[in-house]
Amino acid sequence: MARKRVNKLQGRFWITSGGKNFAGQGRIELLKGIKETGSISGAAKQMGMSYKAAWDSVDAMNNLAEKPLVERASGGRHGGGTVLTQAGEDFIALYEKYMDMFDKVLQFMEENPEVGGMIDKLTFKSSADNSFFGVVKNIERGAVSAIVEVDAGSGLTITASISNDSADRLAIAPGSNVCALINSNQLTVMLKDDNVVTSARNRFDGMVKVVKKGAVNSEIVMEIDGGHNLCVLVTNESAERMGIAYGMELTAFCKAPGVVLVA
Repeated sequence: MARKRVNKLQGRFWITSGGKNFAGQGRIELLKGIKETGSISGAAKQMGMSYKAAWDSVDAMNNLAEKPLVERASGGRHGGGTVLTQAGEDFIALYEKYMDMFDKVLQFMEENPEVGGMIDKLTFKSSADNSFFGVVKNIERGAVSAIVEVDAGSGLTITASISNDSADRLAIAPGSNVCALINSNQLTVMLKDDNVVTSARNRFDGMVKVVKKGAVNSEIVMEIDGGHNLCVLVTNESAERMGIAYGMELTAFCKAPGVVLVA
């Protein structure tokens, strides 16, 4: 009897910056090797690659990053060496979180082959900068609209306000799987202040990981509670006035009507 072939989904991904490859699994392993050996040459030897190839990879990452991931260090075992910066350490941790989510998506697709059509639908409809997959944990209906609380995992709850007609059309109920979409221009950001009180139902505290300045606006990427990433758009004038930079703690707010639900 012939054995049944078991198909398994596998894949890798790259993080890009400005259309250029920033880092993939190989470069992350290179950064880990530099941390372990204290030198680019030592990391290159571990990976079986040339010193020039390793150096070019490190140089490319440093040029694309907001802050250097790798720096030369004085002293050390051989009178000098190479070390990961805090930005480098944070980047490895961020990549591994992405990798964990990526693996979970592959596993879900493997176990649910019919999901392909749903993903195509979401991809077609979603142009929002922030997407959070989760489960509806509560819905409170009023005369015209409904307040929907979505458990996005890792302690993150997102609250949306949608019409009752929309809730019926999407068949939203506790336990429903949904995707909460938030456009970057629906978010208001301020310096973190635990005492501030607003009417916005959604509050996201986090640390700035990326600041990408454009001609008029700056794109801010924050790592918020639970390890999620949140993209916020602010004017360059506001970013400069607030002194927004890597590592700064910020709070972003979004009103419930600013959240779109896809089911």
